[in-house]
Amino acid sequence: GYIEDRPVAASTVGRIITSWADVEVESARLLAELMGTNVPPAAAVFSALRNSRIQHDALLAVAEITLSGKDFELFQAYESRKSTLERERNELAHGCYGVSVAIPDHIVWVAQADYLFFSAAGGDPESFRRKQFVYELGTLERIAQEISEFYHQLSSFRGYLWARKDGVNGQGFRATRYSELCDQSHIKDALERLRKANRNS
Repeated sequence: GYIEDRPVAASTVGRIITSWADVEVESARLLAELMGTNVPPAAAVFSALRNSRIQHDALLAVAEITLSGKDFELFQAYESRKSTLERERNELAHGCYGVSVAIPDHIVWVAQADYLFFSAAGGDPESFRRKQFVYELGTLERIAQEISEFYHQLSSFRGYLWARKDGVNGQGFRATRYSELCDQSHIKDALERLRKANRNS
């Protein structure tokens, strides 16, 4: 408890947790684009798939049919980046928080399972302390900004895919836009990891 004693950290954690809904909305729009349908039906399907793993599998299944070559590779890079950010967000959303007078601005975090075991079984305090982590304000702000950044990146990718419908003009736009998307922060790294994994396999 006591995260309210660190209002700046608490506010940033709140931004991280709630802003993930924006990413999910954009993912539903991406599903609509991949399926070639209007957003409301795709959004209804996407929201019915409560589990993020199932949502990913649905996007992947449609992308495998509708995308090919470099577009599918780019889609995989976006999904890889999304998975990384989602893990960071989920750890914050499902952990337990505390504070320490020794670190006046930051917050202490521990996994739910570790906290439950300690509180129920009266475990060794030193062992419990070793399982705790400190989230500094800078780390929290980085995560919040990267989620916001990814939301806009995902929107740009959806626009790139939409341009497939625009004939010759769309082809020219996509040719220019592709290299820009590949060079985006974090997406570039995800692409490099994906290509390396494909070469190794």
